Amino acid sequence: MPIEEVQEGGITARDVTTENGEILLASGSVLNASYLNRLKNISEIIEFPSIWIEMKQDSSHI
Repeated sequence: MPIEEVQEGGITARDVTTENGEILLASGSVLNASYLNRLKNISEIIEFPSIWIEMKQDSSHI
């Protein structure tokens, strides 16, 4: 998912890394406003792949 589409409260499903493999945020991190702003600022300087966000499951369908 592109950083512009990520919403506050999302949880990273995979590590967020640079193209060189440097970890910016670990898998399982809750994306608050501060993290999102920093990632958006970083994305203006360097490219990093899309962010994988965990999907919420609807327990009524289980």
